[in-house]
Amino acid sequence: MSQDTAVKKKEDVEGDSKKKKKTKKAQHSHAHDHSHKHGENCDHDHDHDHDHGAEPKAPKEPNPHHRALDRSGVAPIDIFHDMSMVKQVMRASDGELPRYGPGAKVFMHFDAWDERGVMLDTSRDPDIGLFELRTGKEFVVPGWEAMVKTMRVGELARFAVKEKWATGYSQLATILRREAKKKKALREGRAPEPEMGGCCGHGMAKNMEENGDLMEVFGHGMIFELEVLRVQEAGSYEKEHWEKSVSEKWTECPRLREQGNGLFKQGKFMAAAKKYGTALGYLEQLGMDKTGEEKREIDELTLTCKSNYVMCKLKLKEYNEVVERCGEILAKAPHNTKAYFRRGTAHLEKGRELELAVADFEKCLSLEPENREAKGQLAAARKKLAEAGKKQ
Repeated sequence: MSQDTAVKKKEDVEGDSKKKKKTKKAQHSHAHDHSHKHGENCDHDHDHDHDHGAEPKAPKEPNPHHRALDRSGVAPIDIFHDMSMVKQVMRASDGELPRYGPGAKVFMHFDAWDERGVMLDTSRDPDIGLFELRTGKEFVVPGWEAMVKTMRVGELARFAVKEKWATGYSQLATILRREAKKKKALREGRAPEPEMGGCCGHGMAKNMEENGDLMEVFGHGMIFELEVLRVQEAGSYEKEHWEKSVSEKWTECPRLREQGNGLFKQGKFMAAAKKYGTALGYLEQLGMDKTGEEKREIDELTLTCKSNYVMCKLKLKEYNEVVERCGEILAKAPHNTKAYFRRGTAHLEKGRELELAVADFEKCLSLEPENREAKGQLAAARKKLAEAGKKQ
């Protein structure tokens, strides 16, 4: 093909193109005229099958509700009929809607974006991991409970929410990120960075630097994508310590002691110590504001559980813990022979501070002269002390 022929063909094509554009513009104008007859105003939010000939102008402020409609043809649901929470099912589930009563435990994954669609956090990060939500517990992000209660097990849904339903997310994410950093450090064999108090200027500056994206979320809407994996109704699982009422904790303490006794007899000293330790934690909380007979009952049960806890630690050869806890017992019960005997045994087994071991066994025998075990341990402690003196 010659150059002149090529130029001529190019001019013919450009001429045809201009004619087509004029025709298309006329059709566009006619379509608008027609649509305006059916509606008083045209704000260009309704769809047209034709090209407007120019890119539509972006809204002045980002609209999270439009963002929530991405990549899905499923119609969105306005949960509260005020556009404050718009839901779109990304993957439906045939399961029944769970009974999300007070205290239900929800295992879920989450993804969080700011209203511009910038990713903030995801529980699919292994260092954050699966999230557990308790319903009816005044969760720090109240919007999440409202969202979850619309979902079936196995469902994946995206929610575009206004500010009031995103409240508290920055606080939650700050904690999750801090814990994730610790997990990552431990996983990589590194020591976690020491935490800096919020009153420390350097600590505040560091927090703002690391979580600047969360600071920008305040006062704005957000986008969340939630996936409900399973739900346990209240009463079907063991409650966490912080979930239990005062009466529940008091009722459970004797049961924990008996469970610990059973595990100790089976030689499961670590598991037994955990039961006694849990009971001691409850008893400490319960005794803070008690007086009279109630206080006496709590103190008695505390002494029993702590004594048993010490015996477990002695079996586990955690001698420093034994010495510390026996000191606590003797501060409350200065005539407790078991505490003197066990503390003396810990000192003896450590092989250091043998004078303290001798003193503890002597005190035990002064209170219980016929204690054969204490006599044997006293003799052993004196022998070791004498040997140590000869070496010096």
